[in-house]
Amino acid sequence: MAQETADATPPSAELVAQIAELLARPPTVTGIELDTDYFAGSDGRASQSSHQRVLLPNDYAWRPLGSGVPPRVPLQLCEYLAYKTALAYEPTERIKAFLEKCCSGVTHYRFFDSTTNKADAAGVLADAQGFGYVFERKAFLIFRGTTSGSDWTINRIDALTSDLVKPSDRRAKSLRKEYGRLIDKLGDPNPGRHVGFSIAWAALKDDVEDWLAGLLEHGAIDKIIYAGHSLGGAMAQVAAFDHARIETGFERDRGIAPSRVGAVVTFGAPAVGGPAFSAEYKKLLGDRTVLLESSGDLVPRIMNRWYYQMLYPVRQRVKAGVQAHLVSSEGFAKVSPPWVFASEPPMSDQDIDNAVAGLRETAAKTVAALAEQKKQQDAAEAAKKAAADPKNGAAAQATPPKAQSPKNEPPKAEPAPTWLYWVLIGVVVVAAGGVVWYFVRRKLYSHDIEERYALYLSTLSYQQLRAKHCGNLQLADKELDEHLKFVRGDLASSHEIAKAIPAVDGSSTAFFEAVQKLPLPIKVRNDPAFVEYLKRNETFV
Repeated sequence: MAQETADATPPSAELVAQIAELLARPPTVTGIELDTDYFAGSDGRASQSSHQRVLLPNDYAWRPLGSGVPPRVPLQLCEYLAYKTALAYEPTERIKAFLEKCCSGVTHYRFFDSTTNKADAAGVLADAQGFGYVFERKAFLIFRGTTSGSDWTINRIDALTSDLVKPSDRRAKSLRKEYGRLIDKLGDPNPGRHVGFSIAWAALKDDVEDWLAGLLEHGAIDKIIYAGHSLGGAMAQVAAFDHARIETGFERDRGIAPSRVGAVVTFGAPAVGGPAFSAEYKKLLGDRTVLLESSGDLVPRIMNRWYYQMLYPVRQRVKAGVQAHLVSSEGFAKVSPPWVFASEPPMSDQDIDNAVAGLRETAAKTVAALAEQKKQQDAAEAAKKAAADPKNGAAAQATPPKAQSPKNEPPKAEPAPTWLYWVLIGVVVVAAGGVVWYFVRRKLYSHDIEERYALYLSTLSYQQLRAKHCGNLQLADKELDEHLKFVRGDLASSHEIAKAIPAVDGSSTAFFEAVQKLPLPIKVRNDPAFVEYLKRNETFV
């Protein structure tokens, strides 16, 4: 790691010891026990190479909720799933190429897309996507979040399934007319789940369960792991709940037993059901579910805000036709205490430079446009004066003379700025303010799966590696490179895929572009100011 010294004076042994101790401090989080055994062998000695590690052992010691101690969270599984969840937003061709060429050990991948079945109008309306693959004898199910208008429509169908049991309910009639076949796939309506999220899962359910049943029949998997971001995280919870309970008369026996559910990990996901659903879910999967939420992310909290809770029962009664049976005033509840991280990952120098460069470019273009406008105005004014001067004659009127000041004539004062000039200046100020606000808001309150969730978890891993190597940054950085290649994939190969297969917008955007050069490396300064910096930044340093 590069070293920076404040002066030529060698640091004291005490200062060096302080820096080493602070760099070797393990990550601190509140409310959970951060399980980082992945970085060390079972005997506590130095870790083996990443291909010999297991993300989630079949006998993993999940810690039940309500046991009086914080729940145990496997850091590396969460970090690994953050990048695979971000991958779900890529086009199918790019995901396929990435899994084949960049992810060692991945087999049996399958893509799920409700819109490909054109004969199924309800499925097309649901517009649900996801993909699955096998790794370390586990089936990974990754659901995509909101990207389309159809997804937003699904998000807004926030009635509970338990409210649709009465035929006279206006909502039930409307939903059955539009999503009839999928409504029938929701299974037992109790306990009440979010109808929209349940419809999205129902649109993929047959294909997903056919794939899982085939893997189980051939003995290819031991466990199933569910993950998703935003809407995808909600779908992951509903799917896991379906597979974790036995619904005689509602579910076909596909061999997907409750014991097969290995873990449920979501990122920025909204609440999925009412208190009754939350209570039953906790009994089945509470200890195996990790809800990750950023402190600046509104999406996972919107359903628990006072205004949403207050207006929810009123809206549902109006939509239902003021039905007497409706008791939806209970609102929504989380299925597990979320892991909410208050500290945000740091911005890179490149992020700041890009923002400043954007502002400078905007300002330069505006100044150039104003200068060109002023030049045209001066030329028009000179032509007008020349045309009004009788000495110049008709020819002078046709060809405006060059603006030259007569000898010994004092220079004329510059004309006062016009109203148009000040309007343009106002536009520039507002535009610059908008760019700055967008930049700050995006960094501080982002719902982004890469720049918030994936980066947060990778930074915690970086801290853990520094602690493991007693603050030796050279060893920590070397192992971090190996680790990120494992959790993200081979980025060297991914560059070739990105060039060959365009992204959604048609560009050759690199995979995980937002975090390819992060977490930020630390440059050690041997001075007291650096020690104070390390003390202040407990989580992200």
